[in-house]
Amino acid sequence: MKNKNYKALEVLGEFVGHMLVGAAMFVSLALVGGGLSVFVHWYGGIVGTEFGDLLKVVETGILYADIVFLAWWVVFSTYKAMKDL
Repeated sequence: MKNKNYKALEVLGEFVGHMLVGAAMFVSLALVGGGLSVFVHWYGGIVGTEFGDLLKVVETGILYADIVFLAWWVVFSTYKAMKDL
């Protein structure tokens, strides 16, 4: 009985670790996207409208990729934890 409880706690610890790493990666990518947004806002008129528009597209792409990656990470980690249990 103790072995099953230990295994469940080990799986839970790995799952929480995966979630924390996923959250840290999400925040780091969000900071990059946010920094790019600030750059576009401050310097968009100086560097030109075409370049500003391109940076807005890149910024949006980073945001959507970040959201998709976080969703995949949560599903993957949950599947792995369920399989290990």
